[in-house]
Amino acid sequence: MPASVMVPASLLAVLGKLRVFTTPGFTTFTAMVTGLVAQTGAGTVTGMLTGAGLARAWPHDRAHAFFSGPAGTSTPWGSCWPI
Repeated sequence: MPASVMVPASLLAVLGKLRVFTTPGFTTFTAMVTGLVAQTGAGTVTGMLTGAGLARAWPHDRAHAFFSGPAGTSTPWGSCWPI
């Protein structure tokens, strides 16, 4: 079983409003956002995994695959950010 990240309840409440992903996708999304907030370096996939404490626990391709959908398909990103 892959390692998990401790997500503050307040952040989880906000991210829960953006629940447009499958359960595995939401787990990856939550870990990446938590890592982005926690890390002090660049906002790269490696930086987010390091910030979340998952750099050695998760395969990097899991995070890269989350951000790269198949070519020509729409992603839920546009529908989850209020303007």
